[in-house]
Amino acid sequence: MGPPPGSARPGGARPSLKGLLPTQGAFAAPEDAVLVLQRMREAVVFGTSDGRDVVVVPLSGTLDLADGTRATLRDDGGRLTLQLDIPDGRRATYRYTMPDAASGALRIDITVEGDRLPGGSARLHRAYRRMQVDVAAPERASP
Repeated sequence: MGPPPGSARPGGARPSLKGLLPTQGAFAAPEDAVLVLQRMREAVVFGTSDGRDVVVVPLSGTLDLADGTRATLRDDGGRLTLQLDIPDGRRATYRYTMPDAASGALRIDITVEGDRLPGGSARLHRAYRRMQVDVAAPERASP
């Protein structure tokens, strides 16, 4: 008999952590989309390249999302930390490390905590390569 379906298998296969990430945090570290992250003086804009999901989170105070999730963003010495408190009792923390010249990648360290998780927490890392986007001057629409 082999291991139960979905469990770790000998030879390196590992179970997926995908189901552990809260859907409420999809804007903070999208899995299958380009992350657009724009820091402003008093807030950070999170979005995707297709413009479907755009969330503006203030750097002070709390943002209440539609499902009761509370988002808090802070700047820890130049490193952004986003915390989501989810109504089901989970807490997800996203720590953003901005790209340096050597790596060129934005790194997001994600920790999900909650009583229902094996061991009480799970950790995941995502990386996004930086892209330079030049925005052209606005064009006048023809009448």
